[in-house]
Amino acid sequence: MHQITSTPSHLERDGGTRLPLFSSHAGRLASGAISLAAAALLGLMVTVASSVAAQEDDKSVDTAAATPALYEGVEEEGRFLGDPEAPVDLVVYSDYQCSFCKLFDERDLPPIIQNFVESGDVRVEWRPLPILSDRAGLSLESPENESVQAAEAALCAADQNMFWPYSEALFVAQGDVNSGVYADDMLKSTAADLDLETGAFNDCLDSGEKQDEVIEFREEAIELGVTGTPTFFIDDQLISYTQAGYDRLEEQLNAALDGEPVEN
Repeated sequence: MHQITSTPSHLERDGGTRLPLFSSHAGRLASGAISLAAAALLGLMVTVASSVAAQEDDKSVDTAAATPALYEGVEEEGRFLGDPEAPVDLVVYSDYQCSFCKLFDERDLPPIIQNFVESGDVRVEWRPLPILSDRAGLSLESPENESVQAAEAALCAADQNMFWPYSEALFVAQGDVNSGVYADDMLKSTAADLDLETGAFNDCLDSGEKQDEVIEFREEAIELGVTGTPTFFIDDQLISYTQAGYDRLEEQLNAALDGEPVEN
């Protein structure tokens, strides 16, 4: 996996090496690391992995092709995927510009859906955590903040219960941070390609009505101790993403289903 050279050394644990922190990676802050809250306040720069896909070719999935099969027969409700009565909840904090979030979406989410969601054991909830545009010193309200813009568009798609296909399309299109990939024209054309009602979607995106909601999710994440993306909660337990990916998450989800403590 591509290493981010400006971050502190990784922390070893039984579940695998923790990924580097803050901009597109999760885990605990080591000495000298920059916290998400500090970056939000001070506008500090962070370095981001440019790509993970090249080193994960054997594990990657064509999400555009896999989407219909993945979601067939699975209950979708806005940002939620799975049975509302499922005994275990998996919350995913994610940024569409985060390369490790894309890795999770392509490599680890499909087996979670197949092995836990389809059976009714786990319900997945996606929550936006826009942090990557901080590196450019952009405010959360800036129309050039593509982390926020993409998240707003995904929430607009959720209003039409098309969040999950739209989310997959955003990850497939991922490029360099704040490079114009998630411009308004692209976000709107993606909605059209997925047969959303474009009038309602475009009005939702143009009005900025989802911006406050996106920012509130971010503030909530900071209060909960989230320091990077992707980060998970299995029920009430904060879970860091590791290079072990699905293998580690499988152990943690099974522990929750068995009523055992879930270790981070």
